[in-house]
Amino acid sequence: MAIKKDHECETGVIGNYWKITMFTHCETVESMRLSLYKDEGARRDNKKPLLVQDFNFDLVTTSDLYPVSPFKIEEMDKEGNNFKKIGYEWLKEQDQFLDCIDVLETVTVEVEK
Repeated sequence: MAIKKDHECETGVIGNYWKITMFTHCETVESMRLSLYKDEGARRDNKKPLLVQDFNFDLVTTSDLYPVSPFKIEEMDKEGNNFKKIGYEWLKEQDQFLDCIDVLETVTVEVEK
């Protein structure tokens, strides 16, 4: 899964394929890395991302350093939920991605005859 939304980088290059590429977890903070690629083909061809954004989430709800983590145990326990699904749902609620489009990655399987 990924999301699609045009973004012009400082260099003038436009990318439109956003992919969650990493999660980290420690006792008080979780982080999610979002990478922007020129397009889905560039990501599939293992090109380097044009831009990387890290989002940090607070696991201690009394702190104001970061937003409260959307990766709560009760959400993770729901059938069909996982870190990426919840991460993309959270992203689509942020101003930057309100009008993005969901992208289901295509998988090609070659069958020998």
